[in-house]
Amino acid sequence: IPAPAPQPRLDRAQQIELLKNSLDEPTRDHFAYLFEPATLQFEGARKAKAPTTIVGDADGSMCRVALAALASGHLSLTPDAIENLAMVMREECLAPDDQARHRFQSSPDIAARLDRVLAGAEVSPSPDGRRLVFIGDLLHDRYSNNKAALAALIRKLSSDSSPAPDTPGVVFIMGNHDAPALGERALVSNQAGVDPYSIQWGAYAARPLSSEDSGALIRECFARAWFDRDSGVFYSHNGIQPGANGEVKTAFGTVHASTPEELESAMNLTLITGGKREDVSQLTNFRPDEDFMSRARLGDDLGEWQGAPVFFAHGHSGNFGLSDQALHLNARDEGRVKPISVSV
Repeated sequence: IPAPAPQPRLDRAQQIELLKNSLDEPTRDHFAYLFEPATLQFEGARKAKAPTTIVGDADGSMCRVALAALASGHLSLTPDAIENLAMVMREECLAPDDQARHRFQSSPDIAARLDRVLAGAEVSPSPDGRRLVFIGDLLHDRYSNNKAALAALIRKLSSDSSPAPDTPGVVFIMGNHDAPALGERALVSNQAGVDPYSIQWGAYAARPLSSEDSGALIRECFARAWFDRDSGVFYSHNGIQPGANGEVKTAFGTVHASTPEELESAMNLTLITGGKREDVSQLTNFRPDEDFMSRARLGDDLGEWQGAPVFFAHGHSGNFGLSDQALHLNARDEGRVKPISVSV
């Protein structure tokens, strides 16, 4: 792919319009929630100083990360980057099964186009102060192709999007597909030919990311849990399962906490790092029941903070929806592989 000539940068509305016009109707429909997130209101929630966009399981897609950041105002793209992003979005939309995903993951052309997206990307705080939260599964998943470019984009978004010190602009939550151990192809590719199991872990990516580099990225840019004190929303990939006497089961192990702040701290200090094969199994298999976030089970400790309800947003299992104090937000829309994003 020849290098582009220097190009003027359009304003955000023009960039989004150019991207939409570069897509066919099925691809625009597939990514519709990322262009225009669904709006949800938590009953009884505190009034936040700034809105938040929450993106469900990213499935390893750099397209979803770039599009969500463009729509939220954290990312600006050159026309060349937009053209290449549109081409990869179309290819992703045309990869609904394992054979097609294998071709998508291993394509050097797609990897080169994602390099061009990265080259034309510029990150800054959102003009309206909006926060952007990715609920996990970014690094090693079914739409992984150029993990190196995605890692570089994540670093840009993590470091350059903050509107003020100690105020994150873009937050990345660690999911089971972000486990550093998945950077080693031998861990997930266990037979000759195209292995559907390995496809689910991004094992055939044209530009891989080693376990060492994955671990460094997780340490620098990801949280296992994040409690947004402005909005009163607690984020984790798998969700949590409260028990008796302050015991809380999480994908990273059982912790003890009596407040959302304590729970956030305890989850981010757990010893499970995702660096071992057994870690991947634990991070994948922890799936609390659909009703695990009911107000009765949360109680006044984890369920309230400073006189207002705490709401819990998670991905990984369950389809899009709000029940009691939990927002179930994964990448599937009624059983289809369709990216989900909401604004709260």
